[in-house]
Amino acid sequence: MTKPSKTPVELATERFNLIAPLVGDGLDKGHRYDLMHDIAQRGDISVRTVKRYVKAWEEGGFEALKPKQGWEWNNLLPNHLRCNRHKCRTCSLFDKAVLKCC
Repeated sequence: MTKPSKTPVELATERFNLIAPLVGDGLDKGHRYDLMHDIAQRGDISVRTVKRYVKAWEEGGFEALKPKQGWEWNNLLPNHLRCNRHKCRTCSLFDKAVLKCC
């Protein structure tokens, strides 16, 4: 049985709960550094990810902590140039000589 995926709101809430101790004012650099490393270890994420979450919170609040929907570069191409890369191993849209699809 597969586990249901979390909603964007649930993920944003988890992210905020992780970084909540960091978003308040008054932390000196040394304590903030230690706290980031503790949060990263506790959340099984990188320190860089913790920093990204904090920056997202500071710039956009709760909405910024929601995961962004991925985009497909293939969808940006005209229909006659699209390629189903998962189905085709011989076609390459990065072919410098000719931009073609199989």
